[in-house]
Amino acid sequence: MGSGTDKNGNFLDILQAKYQDGRTVTLHFIIQHATNKMFGGKTVEEELKEKKPLEEN
Repeated sequence: MGSGTDKNGNFLDILQAKYQDGRTVTLHFIIQHATNKMFGGKTVEEELKEKKPLEEN
């Protein structure tokens, strides 16, 4: 489904599970530990601001 942040500012991965009987469940995974490792403790927004656009070929 996507990603987002919770009320504490933790980065989340949001998935939706669809069962054969038609039920759906939305799952929220806190992945802040992975975000910290990838971005050195910066928020995703801070990291994106510092990224340079890819050079066009």
